[in-house]
Amino acid sequence: MRILHLTGDRVDQGGILSVVRHIHEASVNLNWNHTLWVNTEFEQKRSPAVQLLRSPTANPDSASHLRLLTAAWRSFLELRPLLRSPEYDIIHAHSRGAFLISAFHCLTSKRPILFTNHTYANRKGMYRWGAGLKSMHTVALTPNMARHYGYDQLSESQDPKRIHIISACFSDQQLEVPLKNDFIAPGPDRPLKLIGVGILARWKKWNLAIDAISQLPDSIKKQIQLDIWGPTPPDDDSIQFEKELRNQIQNLDIQQQVKIKGSTNNVREKLQTSDIFLIPSTNEPCSVALMEALALGLPAIASQSGGNIDIIKPESTGLLFQPDSVQSLTSTIERVASGAWKPSAASLIRDSVRARTATQVTQSYKEIYSKICAQK
Repeated sequence: MRILHLTGDRVDQGGILSVVRHIHEASVNLNWNHTLWVNTEFEQKRSPAVQLLRSPTANPDSASHLRLLTAAWRSFLELRPLLRSPEYDIIHAHSRGAFLISAFHCLTSKRPILFTNHTYANRKGMYRWGAGLKSMHTVALTPNMARHYGYDQLSESQDPKRIHIISACFSDQQLEVPLKNDFIAPGPDRPLKLIGVGILARWKKWNLAIDAISQLPDSIKKQIQLDIWGPTPPDDDSIQFEKELRNQIQNLDIQQQVKIKGSTNNVREKLQTSDIFLIPSTNEPCSVALMEALALGLPAIASQSGGNIDIIKPESTGLLFQPDSVQSLTSTIERVASGAWKPSAASLIRDSVRARTATQVTQSYKEIYSKICAQK
């Protein structure tokens, strides 16, 4: 089976590309051939390598709706012959820009197309409308995402059977790595090691975590160590955001408590030497890094929003704080650092995400792909 993934990426970083690569690995025995549609600027830096189809018009997203719409229309005109040809068995769109291409396609063709929604967008009506297009199959990553977009409110004429819930995924190999030891409360000579993994983009809200740590009582604060691992995207706002974070850490005089560590190709090693995984962003869709942490037996602190609600079992595999609330996050960190909360055993934390492995998720996509092929 030949599958064309429409992402439009310019930079090889995590998120959607991690999910596609994990499915690529898990489907080797299924004789699937995956191709990524990316921008001509894209440089493949991570493994496993995936076959590429480059285009100068490819654009995954933009702060300007008009610019994104214009780019999507140009891409659609370029891809239109390919979308209608039998060269690929499945057209699988992923990004916001690719959603628009899918919508243009569905308005002009009866050939079915699959769109996996990887974001919590404000324009809920647009995605709900797209899900109702006759040729569109839609995947939401979690039940909470389906509720966010009102996919459960589609009328019978819009065929709600074309709505599916399939998680993002992590590599099966993560379950073969030795588990971390069960959580041990920090003490005077043992700091609480927090780890955050993700790009330094404003929506990730690392500033919220920095503010929360700064407001801890001094006796607790000195026991905290947060390492933030992740690249800074090349756009101007993300570069500015990194500067703001570094200034924030310095101005609050918590250089010993919070460190921006930069990019790493060995996230697993960093997770294994940490105590708690921290994810401060609001409406994180379905964090691969979070699932990887839980698969190692590492408990988490996360915002009570987005996919976190469906992934974390409160008071067991992690703790949820009120979204965008510095005070709530501060209180949650203090609760852990003081030894007032103890998570479940590492083995139970790992068990909580077994259904989200690449193999399991690939089997779910296999069912949808088969239905789409039968409709052509």
